[in-house]
Amino acid sequence: MREIIAPLSQLLKSGEISSVELTNKYINAIENDNPKYNAYVSTTFEKALENAKFADKLIAIDPERGTQLANNLECSLMAIPLVAHEALTTAYINDVDGLGVFAQQLFGFGKEGDVFLGISTSGNSKNVLPATVVARALGIKVIGLTGAKGGELAEVADVAVKAPETETYMVQELHLPIYHCWCLMLEDKFFGQE
Repeated sequence: MREIIAPLSQLLKSGEISSVELTNKYINAIENDNPKYNAYVSTTFEKALENAKFADKLIAIDPERGTQLANNLECSLMAIPLVAHEALTTAYINDVDGLGVFAQQLFGFGKEGDVFLGISTSGNSKNVLPATVVARALGIKVIGLTGAKGGELAEVADVAVKAPETETYMVQELHLPIYHCWCLMLEDKFFGQE
């Protein structure tokens, strides 16, 4: 396989082939080299071609910066922290009220198939629960991260994870490794190497 990769890399660097051509040649080489890889290759083939096309666009726009970006950009998943929009939050609180601020943002940003992660130590946060109503109306799955009692959030969530503590600071300390673990699991699921 190495005897195939090195020449292809040189052809790409010299501009003789595009990223898409390189990706196609590499995938064909893998499929021919080891049939066991075919299942894995076919599931990642479209994503690899999509990334190669994007790399070619970057390079076409600006060869120097585009090449640097193509080599350094990392894959990502869309995630919107609803607490990070100060202007929208302030405007909504001033014009309407503070309890619907997350519901309003979810109504604006969310779409069917998304996932809403509601975090509430007690499970009864009056600004998180309205967002769960909007989520369910939009077809958005709800994950609740709460303390041991779970509260109403645990009842309305599609999945509830209850940290086994009731003291606020202890619940919050236990939430940290839980959502860091979720981040690692998602990264491995979507971008991990087999």
